[in-house]
Amino acid sequence: MNEARKASLYKDFRYLKDLNPEGYEANVEAWVVYIFKKVMGEVIVRFELEEYRDDKYGIPKSIDMSIDRMVEEGRLVPKRQFAKERVESGSGSGSGSGSGSGSDSESDSTLVQWFKTLSLRRDVANETKFHSRDNETPNDYLKKIEYVNVGYLREKYEGEMVKQLDGMMSKRVCREDLVFGRDEFCHETGMVAKGREYCWAMEVYMSQYKHKITVDGEVIFIGGEEELSEVDKAVGAIKNAIYKLERRGMEDGRLRNLRVLKEKLIAGMDNRRVFELLRQARGALKSVGGWDGRDWNGRSWNRRDWNGRSWIKT
Repeated sequence: MNEARKASLYKDFRYLKDLNPEGYEANVEAWVVYIFKKVMGEVIVRFELEEYRDDKYGIPKSIDMSIDRMVEEGRLVPKRQFAKERVESGSGSGSGSGSGSGSDSESDSTLVQWFKTLSLRRDVANETKFHSRDNETPNDYLKKIEYVNVGYLREKYEGEMVKQLDGMMSKRVCREDLVFGRDEFCHETGMVAKGREYCWAMEVYMSQYKHKITVDGEVIFIGGEEELSEVDKAVGAIKNAIYKLERRGMEDGRLRNLRVLKEKLIAGMDNRRVFELLRQARGALKSVGGWDGRDWNGRSWNRRDWNGRSWIKT
């Protein structure tokens, strides 16, 4: 940071917004650049004023203005909001096509536009825009919330994940090769090495912002947005249970049974046989702690698929 500008940057410069707009913008942008460089390798960002303390000028008095700007621009997203909201693709919802949402640049542009639209909606409704400032306490004025570093996710997605997912898709033999349990997916893509927070954030980013994967409970499908069948969900849950048992080094009858059930489900059976296999899968998963007594959507187990149709032909 430029030493000559520190006096201006560390003081409370909010009043400059009306008196000296150019000076205000220069200060806001200077802090935006500084913050971006500081957190560029973090997926979850937590702001502590003490981390920005200067020996001469103390704690910055208006850094919240730059945090707010980064949220408005879509560089940072409050963590709770990140998982709740959904960015639609520029070419429509893309549901069922399996083709994703178009180019990454289009999706990124849509992300920024979405935040601008969100701010506009709030203005129209006479609500306040997002503010990271909680109060006027000199040394503790920021809200105690976490932010997702979308810029970092975008960089990792474009630099690593696209190639990884495309490679996995190119090797598929059947549809179920693209169906995974969450733990297995994080391991196969290498995300597990970056920690649980990274796995969670990248999963949300790829599904809700890039439309590259479909997430249904603990099951993940690579290839775009699709509604998963009960067989997809069963295969994903079984593969995840197999992954967990193999990681524990447990080579026993339960593991062999799960492998057999997985292959039978992938091979495809008539409706009556599929239902019997799903019942067997339920019992096998329950024995290894991978099933809680309900179907893959949390409903009580019954003889109906995800559209409410009976598995049994009449």
